[in-house]
Amino acid sequence: MDSRQYPIDPIILRIDGVDWAYWKSVEITRQMDAIAGTFSISLADRWVNGAQALPIAAGMECEVLIGRDPVLKGYIDKSSPFFSAVDHGISISGRDKSADLVDCSAVHKPGHWMNVTVLQLAGILGQPFGVSVTAEGDIGAPIPSFKLEQGETAFEALDRALKLREILACPDGAGGLVLLKVGARQNDTTLKQGDNILIGGCTVYAVEIEGRKVVGLSVVNNKAVARGPQTVFKNKGIVHTGVFRADLRPQ
Repeated sequence: MDSRQYPIDPIILRIDGVDWAYWKSVEITRQMDAIAGTFSISLADRWVNGAQALPIAAGMECEVLIGRDPVLKGYIDKSSPFFSAVDHGISISGRDKSADLVDCSAVHKPGHWMNVTVLQLAGILGQPFGVSVTAEGDIGAPIPSFKLEQGETAFEALDRALKLREILACPDGAGGLVLLKVGARQNDTTLKQGDNILIGGCTVYAVEIEGRKVVGLSVVNNKAVARGPQTVFKNKGIVHTGVFRADLRPQ
């Protein structure tokens, strides 16, 4: 089906060239500090004689579009069909293809590179998963030496490199990643409540910490000595409360 057949800006789930639209509920999340976008959608219909389950299953490749604009390309993580006496439907959730870097270990031989840029490293780590990587702006000088740590995921390795050069990795809406230098670009759009901010909220927690007591061990004249409470850290500075000692040697 052609997205131009739908009303303005419909949410479309595209699987194997087939478009699914008119969902009962939709949630799409894209974050600047998240390597993969997520989506969750559900559809419910009244029972029809001879109706069959929708041909949608976990593990299938998919795309999510808002109107004609692709915002996510990846896989369905979870498919949850449901039914009642009067209707049936399905709930679906998934993530960008780049989520594979979060789920899977980084296994490369060799796992050590010299004078590698963050863009080159991201391309190497993303290649086994079919995740392409591009960059906008200056990504900094090459890293003199970078080595994978035993058991870390591809994203954990990439994240270490990103922090060295103060770079963010964001999903590009097509299953790949785009690297952005922190603070390199600014948005000139004014944010205004009731105009381009339609809903908002916050959560405020009560945090009351009067102080922290530090207790430790030290060696005095070849004896294990307990020291504490030695220092109390308070909101407005450090207060010394004195020291007591106890001989811990067996008698």
